[in-house]
Amino acid sequence: RCLFYHHWNRPRYTLSDLPGEDQKLMFGALLALKDLAKSLSTEPDKEDGVSEFTADYYTLHHLETRTGLHFVITSDGSHDTMRRLLLAVYAQAFTPYCTRNPCYKP
Repeated sequence: RCLFYHHWNRPRYTLSDLPGEDQKLMFGALLALKDLAKSLSTEPDKEDGVSEFTADYYTLHHLETRTGLHFVITSDGSHDTMRRLLLAVYAQAFTPYCTRNPCYKP
């Protein structure tokens, strides 16, 4: 389930007619990359997964929490790692406003 999705500067809308399709494709790609990273890992018990993936025109930054939540930001390839930003979103926005909310149901 995607809690928030927004794109600011996207010159090409390939799936704009299908709402929610971007999220499905992104999650499928992350799952495939995570499985690939786990199978290639020299430490099979370690569950780090994928934190960054760079393609020709974008970079996907990913943070998976211990509870299985995924935080993803895509940017153009010129940005450095955004792990600190994703950790800040989780620690300073999601945790206080979502998990501490009495109406929140995981």
